[in-house]
Amino acid sequence: KLVGKMTDKPVLVYVNGRGNAERIRFVLAGACVDYEERFLSTSTELKELVENGRLITSQVPLLSIDGLDIVQSWSIIRYVAKTRGLVPEDVATLTRVDIIAETVRDFENASGLVSYGWGVIEEQKIKIQTAVDKYFIRFENLVSGPFVIGDKPYYCDFVLLNVLLYTEEVLPGTLDAFPKLKALQEKLCALPQIQEFLSSDKRKGLVTPEYKEIVRAV
Repeated sequence: KLVGKMTDKPVLVYVNGRGNAERIRFVLAGACVDYEERFLSTSTELKELVENGRLITSQVPLLSIDGLDIVQSWSIIRYVAKTRGLVPEDVATLTRVDIIAETVRDFENASGLVSYGWGVIEEQKIKIQTAVDKYFIRFENLVSGPFVIGDKPYYCDFVLLNVLLYTEEVLPGTLDAFPKLKALQEKLCALPQIQEFLSSDKRKGLVTPEYKEIVRAV
């Protein structure tokens, strides 16, 4: 059975790695949400969640929060953002936030960054660089303040931070050509809740052979 005692804290269920959960972790950190993690390691554990009706799409990540079991990473992110103060009140600004977040999603899809480390590294780096060339100038032009939109960070800031840090790990020095993005990354990383997250075990590392074996098993 999936290990872990009942808790009043939100619980994020995934394998012990980045994958499709890392963007969620950044948003949870940005919203100062205190949560627990439970890690799947076998297909039996995943099957148990499905049979219990907790995975309506039969896949993880899963966030249990406020009495709800939410799946699909971007649905989880939007729920956390709306209930934990990471969206603006006016519809026009919210639409802009959503547009920026969707552009981050487009970059993730084009770059294959989430799956970096699974294939031939040099080929993957070329794919990521191609996506950087297309999307990072767009991100640079979207930044309109110390944060992406003015003086307050929203959920789009934190999903963008995830890919900025990820890209710098894979292609060091990328942000040198994008001063607004570099300043944004520094500003966000200076936030106390992000400092705490990045120095904790909730921040996962790049793909390892052990992680690959667990994902295959699940």
